[in-house]
Amino acid sequence: IDKLPFDPPDDPVHEARVAQMKAAGENWFGTYVLPQAVLRLKQGIGRLLRTREDRGVMAILDTRLHTKGYGKMVLDAMPPAKRTTNIRDVERFFA
Repeated sequence: IDKLPFDPPDDPVHEARVAQMKAAGENWFGTYVLPQAVLRLKQGIGRLLRTREDRGVMAILDTRLHTKGYGKMVLDAMPPAKRTTNIRDVERFFA
């Protein structure tokens, strides 16, 4: 995954929802935008692993996971799994 699956900011439905939340003084990013992206990531993992015997690697390459405050929240919301930033670990997984 090259980037986190946020809604396109120019999507009319997204724009309307965010505008409504901003007008109400709500935390639109934390309560709407970020949870939607997390849900999409979880759905992607579900498509990767369909049975108990399935194995796979989900590589999230978006540097915002390590540079933005919300990155830890995204990672913490993922299902339990081994995590690494070392490509050698991935190579060993497939060996």
